[in-house]
Amino acid sequence: MIIRLVVTILLLAAAALILRKRTFPDILWPKAETWFGGFLFFLFSGLFIALKFNRHAALLTTGYDLSAFDYAFYNTLHGSFMYTPFFGVNYLKEHFFPLVLAVIPVYALHPGPEILLVLQAVMVAACAIPLYALSRRLTASPFFSILFVAAFLMNPFLLRGLEFDFHIEMAAPFLLCLLFLTYVREQRAAFFAVLLLFFFTKENEWITGLFLCIAFWFDKDRKGFTLPLFLFSLGYGLCILFVINPHFSAGFGKYMGRYLTFGETPFQAGFYLLTHPAVLLNGNTLQQAFKLLMPIGGLPLLSPLAMGALPDFIMHMVSCGTQQKALLLYYPAALLTLLFIAGLFAVAGLKKRFAAFPLWLALIPIVVMNSGYLRFMPVTENDRAIVTLCRSIPDGHRTAADNVLIPHIKHQKEIVCAYYVSDEVERFNYLIFREKDFPDLAAQLAAGNSHVKAGEAGGVILYRKE
Repeated sequence: MIIRLVVTILLLAAAALILRKRTFPDILWPKAETWFGGFLFFLFSGLFIALKFNRHAALLTTGYDLSAFDYAFYNTLHGSFMYTPFFGVNYLKEHFFPLVLAVIPVYALHPGPEILLVLQAVMVAACAIPLYALSRRLTASPFFSILFVAAFLMNPFLLRGLEFDFHIEMAAPFLLCLLFLTYVREQRAAFFAVLLLFFFTKENEWITGLFLCIAFWFDKDRKGFTLPLFLFSLGYGLCILFVINPHFSAGFGKYMGRYLTFGETPFQAGFYLLTHPAVLLNGNTLQQAFKLLMPIGGLPLLSPLAMGALPDFIMHMVSCGTQQKALLLYYPAALLTLLFIAGLFAVAGLKKRFAAFPLWLALIPIVVMNSGYLRFMPVTENDRAIVTLCRSIPDGHRTAADNVLIPHIKHQKEIVCAYYVSDEVERFNYLIFREKDFPDLAAQLAAGNSHVKAGEAGGVILYRKE
């Protein structure tokens, strides 16, 4: 870490001296704001797609949730709207994220999990275009903007979300970057159109809109956003609470189950947290806040825009879900983006207040703390043999499989995780799992007469019903 810090400081100092008097990107390309953003987009798209396919080949994708979305889209194309067998219901009853419906036309081009892996990689890489344009507009520095965007796209929290299967919530970073670009350009119609799409990524994001009103209130340069944003966010939130959520979830759904400690409804939980703020004062909250702020050098604390990240952060910290509380997987994607954008506005404010403020100083913690996380995994011959065995199962059957094998199996009439089948093995035409993970199921099938062993590879056994 010390060596990386020293090298980064020297490189940034040298680059700052070289670029101090030059604006060569604007000389070479008058549209440098677009060109460099596009270049970063294509660069990171290729890198992220390679990463996603590497993890898929290494059996690091899962039925929960890659195949959950895969089957929801596949069944939609075959007459069962958003039905996924893993939950036994329309997926929108689990979460209301209507933006996911925009994926269906793309999915129809190549039905299967692979197209979802590509789509998630592209969604995340697409942040480069609006974020670079936003940074150029606020700092006027191509050097700073390129490294800032690269650092954001290499942030460990963002990459953990990218790595994990497919979730439409990973579109939130791109939409937030685009949202603030329309904000600084004062394009009100575009701002509210993008805001609506952001709300469509998760049923609770309207609360983020309410908190952003506080931040916008302090912005003296851009007027006319605060009241419309408040009314728009509140109206959408009331629609979610009293119309959409009761219709889809017959109440408040499984999502509310993570907060039952604080109340049976969002109103009860919210009131409890407002009247008992000490609930948040614990070691985990402080640790996670430090982990989020450290890669941005604490800069978001200098901008009121950091208020926008509070709702998501609080919801994650008080959740009973261990992965959510630890900010793993895709959970911190939106709040991380808001913190980076808040940090960017803070840098712009420092530059405006102190004309001689060296932008490269702000880059030191950002670049140092946002590198070296990409994890390409070795793909073994056993992995390839297991994938081949999975693909030998014909489509259209009833199948039970290990969670990490499900994405490699052709679309089935019914498919469930092998954890839930011990009492009803005769119902399934095929069962495939790792013997060491399911010894009781393997013994049950070996002792019975209903299924025969149809193949084996890398410790994975395939049984077929006779």
